[in-house]
Amino acid sequence: MNAQMHIETTAAPSLDEQGRLTQDVYCLKCDYNLRGLPLNGTCMECGTPVARSLHGRTLRASDPRWLERLAQGFLLLWIGAVLFAGLLLADWLSWNLWGSALLKKDDSIPPPISWAALQLLKAVAAAVMFIAAALGCWLVTLPEIGRLKPEPPINLRVIFRYSFLIAVTGTFVITALSPYRWLHPGYRLVGVGGSALAIVGGIALFSLLAYVRTLLRRIPDPTLASFSILGDVVLLITVAAGIALLYNLVPLMLHSYSTWLFRTVDGLINLTAWGGATLYVIMLLTLLPVYAWRLKQTADTARQTWAKAA
Repeated sequence: MNAQMHIETTAAPSLDEQGRLTQDVYCLKCDYNLRGLPLNGTCMECGTPVARSLHGRTLRASDPRWLERLAQGFLLLWIGAVLFAGLLLADWLSWNLWGSALLKKDDSIPPPISWAALQLLKAVAAAVMFIAAALGCWLVTLPEIGRLKPEPPINLRVIFRYSFLIAVTGTFVITALSPYRWLHPGYRLVGVGGSALAIVGGIALFSLLAYVRTLLRRIPDPTLASFSILGDVVLLITVAAGIALLYNLVPLMLHSYSTWLFRTVDGLINLTAWGGATLYVIMLLTLLPVYAWRLKQTADTARQTWAKAA
């Protein structure tokens, strides 16, 4: 079906003297042509209100309760992203404050807090991150209330929900095991599990951006939607660089040719992987609260739309 058959703007529809539609407007549910029906009427085929079809599939005609839950979900996802960034920083501190000292057997400069205290802080942060991210994901992927047409069983919303929940649960488990990663069989679980979670996490992040784009286009907000496309590009480059870094793909071909070229390419791959990951995290930390704010605005608009139609 051609999406242009439905009016997607708030412009006043064309009416005759009796207040009936004089233009082709198609019912959102059954595609019946509503021309000739009054604005306060209903579709003659399925009973869907004419006013509902006038707004098309824009979110301002959606249930405001659903939109508010989406906004709450994105805010919780942002809290989870902040805590995840904190956990990465804690891992870096763990190595720089304790790991290098252990390798050098140098205890002349004691760390600011004990190893046990840092692990406790990481465990608490990981638990809060898990709760916030899981609840946020669940709210963001709630089925649309009052959806007129059923969605396919496999869609972006479903893919993001379950891949993200698997990834965040696995991250919580890996974080709990990380202090024991040098012990057998802990290191195997962390290593194999981390590689598997990287794949699932990549699927979750790509599906998140694609799902967000569908929501932003229904606001509509093309500017924010374009930022999600930029996120796709950054994530794709980061994943490619990460795979090359993990399996040493490019340096293996260059090592025998030139040591200088080998080190240069290896450095560029490291810079691309870590720089891309850092940029993507910054984008998430910046955009997630913006998504929440934008959806809250749309929920307020939808509430006014519903009040006028009542």
